[in-house]
Amino acid sequence: MVVTDDNRPVWNTLIANEHPQGMTTFVGCQIRYLIGSAHGWLGAAGFSASAVRLTARDRWIAWSEEQRRDQLHRVVGLSRFLIRPSVRCQHLASHVLGIILRRLPDDFKSQYDYRPLLVESFTDEGYEGTCLRAANFVCVGQTVGRGRQDRHKRFEKTVKTIYMYALTPGWRRALQVPWVDHAPALEPGAGLNTSEWAKNEFGEAPLGDKRLTARLVRSVPLLAQHMGEKINAAPENDLTAINAFYRLVEKPDDSGVTVANILATHRHRSVQRFRNQTTVLAIQDGTDLRFATRPGCEGLQIIGRNQTNSKTAGIQIHTTMAVTDQGLPLGILRLGFDRLTQHSEPSKKGKKTDRWLEGFKDMAQAARQVSGKTQVVAVGDREADFFELFEAQRHHPRVNLLVRAHHNRMIGKKVPKLFDQMSEGSVDRIMEVEIKGLTERLKSSRQPARPARLKRVAQCELRFRQLTLPATIKGVAPIKLSTVHIKEISPPEDEPPVQWHLLTTLEVKDANRA
Repeated sequence: MVVTDDNRPVWNTLIANEHPQGMTTFVGCQIRYLIGSAHGWLGAAGFSASAVRLTARDRWIAWSEEQRRDQLHRVVGLSRFLIRPSVRCQHLASHVLGIILRRLPDDFKSQYDYRPLLVESFTDEGYEGTCLRAANFVCVGQTVGRGRQDRHKRFEKTVKTIYMYALTPGWRRALQVPWVDHAPALEPGAGLNTSEWAKNEFGEAPLGDKRLTARLVRSVPLLAQHMGEKINAAPENDLTAINAFYRLVEKPDDSGVTVANILATHRHRSVQRFRNQTTVLAIQDGTDLRFATRPGCEGLQIIGRNQTNSKTAGIQIHTTMAVTDQGLPLGILRLGFDRLTQHSEPSKKGKKTDRWLEGFKDMAQAARQVSGKTQVVAVGDREADFFELFEAQRHHPRVNLLVRAHHNRMIGKKVPKLFDQMSEGSVDRIMEVEIKGLTERLKSSRQPARPARLKRVAQCELRFRQLTLPATIKGVAPIKLSTVHIKEISPPEDEPPVQWHLLTTLEVKDANRA
């Protein structure tokens, strides 16, 4: 413990110079630790008062407003934790956390005459909380971007992930709060076939004001009554409710009315729907919203050009939708938008890969909230075929990848390319695939031409292989993947054979698995 004048400058120097967040002002009861060894100081830790209000934490504890006011001091915040960047020692962070947490109640008792029951901590964007989870902290949700001093609801802070740790198994009895199942499971359609469906899916959206959340709940059914039309298209819609909706969506960008906050309750319930599933497919894809007939709209970007170099204004959305292995929807996990500037150009390759990486990391965060009995698979089309995404999966092994291959890569010297290796050798199985028919589409300013395709049941060859993708990032090891190749045997005359080249981190050992 930092109790002497000799240790305080050491603690301050370490945190100020080597912690990513730097120094901060601790409030309330506080305890600091230095982590030492025969090799010198390895790091530091500091505890102080917990956040006054956290929706996700308070839901997890399940206490009333009165209980929160009376018992908040029994929750302490791990405000700073540092293992020095120069220190390389496997499992050191979680080991040290365990030592500190075991002595923390007694240290609080000796200094403040009471023992805390819970510890809260946060990870910022870009940090996975690996050492916290290894030390048995539980992820309970995310903040909404408000700090302790945000009295005017400006949401100037980044969104952080909240972790909780119980210092004693009897903490619920000590706080006199009810037992809560922290891993409730929902069936896919649970709560959607009642008059309260909008409240179920949006009723706890952290918009910064309960009145705004209530307005959202009233607005959603109005939008759902006439999909794809204006909210005022139906004459029976209440004009007061319509005006309230417009006031809601016209809130400034720095308010709590954000896409993530609107979606928060629905996302939480979507994760609950995961828990009854053996396999969940988290499908990412992009959508262009065209605003070519709305030249007065602000904040649009250029989403395309035609042959005459005429620009099309709109918005690009990157969505993650979760479904069962039979395709039954479980919910929308994420809606990602580019950071827009007025009439900005279409996303370059770098930005597009960022969308996929951000979506994958978000899936990993959702997967940590379900047990290992549920297999989560991230699914992507050919735009998702880039090495960085497979490298990201190494750091988030809880989520597997299934991607349609786009690049016919070089696998090694003096060996065939990727597609050739996938399609050569004996056939592992003959299978039938139902091919949907397509009508011919002529080229237009919006879409390329597309030939007609006959509807049919295709006889296909199935092959699976184990291959190693060479790294395209310096200093990174190659990646071992399973590949699946499906190709139509006898396509109709004048039509090319339908085929898929699939790459996956799932283990494929036999034709049934393929």
